[in-house]
Amino acid sequence: MSGSDSVLPVVDTVLGTVNFSVRGEWYSFWSREPAALVAALSNSVGRCCWQPAANLLVVPVAKTGRRAGEQLSFRLLPHSAENADQLARQGHHGSPSSPTGSPSR
Repeated sequence: MSGSDSVLPVVDTVLGTVNFSVRGEWYSFWSREPAALVAALSNSVGRCCWQPAANLLVVPVAKTGRRAGEQLSFRLLPHSAENADQLARQGHHGSPSSPTGSPSR
């Protein structure tokens, strides 16, 4: 993965996993904010963009008065099976808080 790629993420809000394909290869990550990510995806007005150098998934969401919407960035962490098992045992369902960082303008 290099530069920036359009992706269609698959999000598991229970485990916090985020999966997507880039040029035919599947990648798996973990999000601290899966519910917020799903909410952003449901209000998306364009393609999501994966920026691997920064581990950011950028989602353009609808915003009144802005035809192109607003860019929300979600930091994704490398996913491991051990991490997912630990989260499941703890009953962690992610945080419904706002996305990481401030929206890009």
